[in-house]
Amino acid sequence: MKEKTAQVFHLNDDYKNFLVEIKNKVRSSRLQAALAANREMIQLYWYIGKRTIEKETETCWGDKWIETLSKDLQIIFPETRGFSTRNIKYMRRFAVNYPKVIAKQSVSQLPWGHIILLIQRVKDIAERDWYAIA
Repeated sequence: MKEKTAQVFHLNDDYKNFLVEIKNKVRSSRLQAALAANREMIQLYWYIGKRTIEKETETCWGDKWIETLSKDLQIIFPETRGFSTRNIKYMRRFAVNYPKVIAKQSVSQLPWGHIILLIQRVKDIAERDWYAIA
């Protein structure tokens, strides 16, 4: 009987270790998925900002076209937040401050709110990049 009890406890220790391993992997995978989703969103916002800049120079749509774009995107993607007029203007400002593709820049790893704060509060590009890395 002692052998069975010992095996059960041993099995329980093995199971506990296995559970810890799986739990850590789930957490790690969730974190990696969240970071990947954030990178994609930041790249999307940069792209929207870049395209709005290009359209401003190519077309004569008037002053309210960004508001129209905002409303249209909110209608087309009602489940998606982030397409307010104000946020699209931030996207434009983001693309102005980072005119080259941002995929490999440290700023693409930051949450959107941090990027907005950096652009608003830190005017010097080198200093802003330092904060993005830190």
